[in-house]
Amino acid sequence: MTNSRTLPEKLRPHLVSLVLVAIALPIAILSISRGVGWLDKPFPGFFAGASAVVPSVSGVDWPRDKTALFHAQVVSVDGQPVRSGAEIYALVREQPVGTKFRYEFRKGEETFGKNIRSRTWTLSDYLQTWAITSGFGVITILVGLLVASLQPASHQARVFQLMAFTGGIYALTGVFLHQADSVWLSSLCLAMESLFPATFIHLAMVFPVDRYRGPHRRRRYALPYLPSFLLIVAGLAGYFSDPPNLTPLRLTYIYTAASIFLFITFMVWAWFENAERMVRARIAALLPGLVLGTTAMLFAFLNNAIAGGNIPIQLPLVATLIFYGSVGYSITRHELFGIDRVIRQSFVYGLMSTIILGGYALAILLPARLLPTTIAGRQEITAGVFVLLLAFLFDPLRRGVQITIDRAFFRSSIDDRQTISSLSEELTTMLDRQEIVEGVASLATRTLELESAGLFLGNDEGGTLWQMRAEEDTLGCEDGSPDLGAACDYLAKGIASFDTERLIPAVREKAPEAADALEKLKARLAFPLVVRGESIGVLALGPKRSGREISSEEILLLRTLSHQAAIALQNARSYEELELLNRDLDLKVQERTTQLAGAYDELKQAQAQLVQSEKLSSLGEFVAGIAHELNNPASFVRGSLQILTEFLEVLREVFTVYKEIPITDETLQDRLARASSGRNLEDLLRETPELLRICNEGAERIERTVSELKIFIRKDRGDRAPTSIAESLASALRMLDPRIREQNVTLETSFAEVAEIEADSAALGQVWINLITNALDAVRDIPEPRIRLSIEDVDSGQIQISIEDNGTGIDPEVAEKIFEPFVTTKDIGEGTGLGLSIAYGAVQSHSGELTAGSSPEGGASFRVRLPR
Repeated sequence: MTNSRTLPEKLRPHLVSLVLVAIALPIAILSISRGVGWLDKPFPGFFAGASAVVPSVSGVDWPRDKTALFHAQVVSVDGQPVRSGAEIYALVREQPVGTKFRYEFRKGEETFGKNIRSRTWTLSDYLQTWAITSGFGVITILVGLLVASLQPASHQARVFQLMAFTGGIYALTGVFLHQADSVWLSSLCLAMESLFPATFIHLAMVFPVDRYRGPHRRRRYALPYLPSFLLIVAGLAGYFSDPPNLTPLRLTYIYTAASIFLFITFMVWAWFENAERMVRARIAALLPGLVLGTTAMLFAFLNNAIAGGNIPIQLPLVATLIFYGSVGYSITRHELFGIDRVIRQSFVYGLMSTIILGGYALAILLPARLLPTTIAGRQEITAGVFVLLLAFLFDPLRRGVQITIDRAFFRSSIDDRQTISSLSEELTTMLDRQEIVEGVASLATRTLELESAGLFLGNDEGGTLWQMRAEEDTLGCEDGSPDLGAACDYLAKGIASFDTERLIPAVREKAPEAADALEKLKARLAFPLVVRGESIGVLALGPKRSGREISSEEILLLRTLSHQAAIALQNARSYEELELLNRDLDLKVQERTTQLAGAYDELKQAQAQLVQSEKLSSLGEFVAGIAHELNNPASFVRGSLQILTEFLEVLREVFTVYKEIPITDETLQDRLARASSGRNLEDLLRETPELLRICNEGAERIERTVSELKIFIRKDRGDRAPTSIAESLASALRMLDPRIREQNVTLETSFAEVAEIEADSAALGQVWINLITNALDAVRDIPEPRIRLSIEDVDSGQIQISIEDNGTGIDPEVAEKIFEPFVTTKDIGEGTGLGLSIAYGAVQSHSGELTAGSSPEGGASFRVRLPR
């Protein structure tokens, strides 16, 4: 079907926009050209309007006394009376730049004089004054035009365009107010300034919701314009009277500040009055610009109305552009729209900048009002005090602003990525299924501020539904959904997640009861929990409490979380099965114990050995195979490296002799030069032995590791012979003496005289080295490290060897499994977790006992008992 609308019909919705553009375009061109046309020309060092009144626009560093000159009328220049700004500019341009003029000013009933030198209008002066106002005017008019073009039928868009046009023309015509040779454009500036607050209130009435509907809505919309029209008439009459009456202009500033405050009040009212997702989403979208823009405008107009214009009014205009952009975007967009981390962080620093600038302005203003002139005039003192206070207050201020903004966005922490990452790390250590489910659900409802979260976990009986709601903050559990298994399988087959429209209908086709449960949760997303291609459950997530959609970034984080949760739940299930097997084993052991009460101690020891053997049986076979496969090539590498070393020595001798033989054949000399080009054979021969040495050390390390693995899997290590325990311990201490002295460890020994025992001295030496090394690691960071070694006879016909330290002690959670292989508390790369397991096996092979506990000084204590 073709579009039959004619061109005039298509343009009709945009007719107002076209008219406003036709008005604004020539004013913008004239405004920019006028500002640029002043370059390199002299001017008084301040602006003067048509009635010789000094306006609120000024440079950063001129005039020097902004407060005194603000809204003051120039009466004479060097004793010559003047009546307009044009006369002032003409007199200044007759004299060289830098000439000091004597100006007489009148401000109310007060008359005062100032000596001010003339200046050259530079590019810097233009950029900090008229360039800002002209740029602000053009941008705001364009933003209003864009919003009205995208939403031509929207009442909100039309009101926003009116407000943007009014503010833009006010900024553009400010140039003519200051140049004072275009009276009608100066009058237009004053009129737009008085009209602007009415448009601001009008926008608050219709955005984000249209508050007034019915037959009298137009009358209500017209109410804020009545004060503006009165202020226009009074302001124009007062400004161009002689002497000027600027009270209406100050009332305009107050009315503008009141309109800004009213706009903020309406936003807060709309938030609490409307719980709909769209309304609150629009207010959330507006929040950064609302705070930055309205704060800057409120400060500028209140400063002009009360403080006396000591801050150039054009500077706060830059921050208000964020406000126009936020309002325009929230009007044109209807599917709002997650405020992501970058926007919120930018908002934090933008707000911090506004607070600091405002604080600095107050630091300059208050001394001028409260302190004597001699002190207040020293701005370097004020600036120094302000910088010193800022150094102490910056970090607390930043944290306070961050917390406030996070709460405004329904967040308890701004870094949800870090929170999910931390929980993912914790999940890998959790073995309780309810604890895992509670952690995942709590993260979703608290950190991500979702209304609800649920986990469907399938089992042979049909499945379990764990769910948590934000308002309840407790974990609930329902069992026995017969079709949950079908839902899990359906979600796992190539579907990563569902959105709102597809989720529940798709599940209902395969699993009606599961779909009903998803409806109760108000599920918006679902992620299958898949481990090795098998679905074990579903993670279902409800909507956000703020009404905003879940962002794509959050979906990626939640998908990662679902993978971690699936692995953790699978580990928990495996652990539960192992616990069940262990309980069955314990029951059998207890039954056998009641039958063999007389042999209880031996049975308990046999049980411990059986458990340890069961844990190490499969690992031992695997390690033995690896040790065999590594040992042969390692031996071959070491032998080959030795041969290569011998070959290299022969080659070096040959090369030495070869160098002494003179070569007279030029052809051979050239070939030799080309062959050795870029290579230094002497360096190669010198460095190659070092490389071979490094390779040989690597091969030795492989052989040592293989040897350690062989010791780990071997029950008996060698021949037994009479062995002195004291000499065995002393030998181990001699080997570790460099490290003991390096750590400045106080070593205490108490060796009783005991008989020699039949033992494998090498195996026992490895036991002492492992235990003393662990003690040295434990006291590494202790201020006064001590290790105590003792040998004594005990009553049970055994020899007890004790190794105690004053280190960090043993964590109760680690104590239960400290002798199991690969259990270590050391950092990655610092230990394999085999030392204590090797020591435990060696002691058991001697029919002895190795136990761990706490020393009297709070550290660790290891006791070895060996039969005499």
